[in-house]
Amino acid sequence: MTVCTCRALSQATRRVHRLYDAALAPLGLTIGQFSLLSQIRSSPGLTLMELATRNIMDPSTVSRLLRPLIARGLVETLVDTEDRRTRRVRLTGEGARLQAEGIPKWKSAQAGLEAAIGSAANADLRALLGTVITTLAD
Repeated sequence: MTVCTCRALSQATRRVHRLYDAALAPLGLTIGQFSLLSQIRSSPGLTLMELATRNIMDPSTVSRLLRPLIARGLVETLVDTEDRRTRRVRLTGEGARLQAEGIPKWKSAQAGLEAAIGSAANADLRALLGTVITTLAD
């Protein structure tokens, strides 16, 4: 197991999540929730399926991440005007405010990761992860 790429990637992901989650904790957000808020802000009106596809997640995982954001009044769901079975999501005013407040905290986490591993290694890591994501696409 010491050479298992999946295990190493999972462990690294947990460490990186902790870094970002700690930065966003004062806002009561996880990096997963902040990422969804950011995507919804940049593309209002996405469906749950569109959010899931963009995040390479199951729709149930997206729903689970959205549930506390909806309960806090940060995100609202709207019935699609053309297909009443479809729900679209958008930020509320409070959601937009909190997402904007989170940007400097997210940037701080980004800078912390880069300081820890070096800017060249960070750029290489993002490039390699991009390759993995596109090469192993469904």
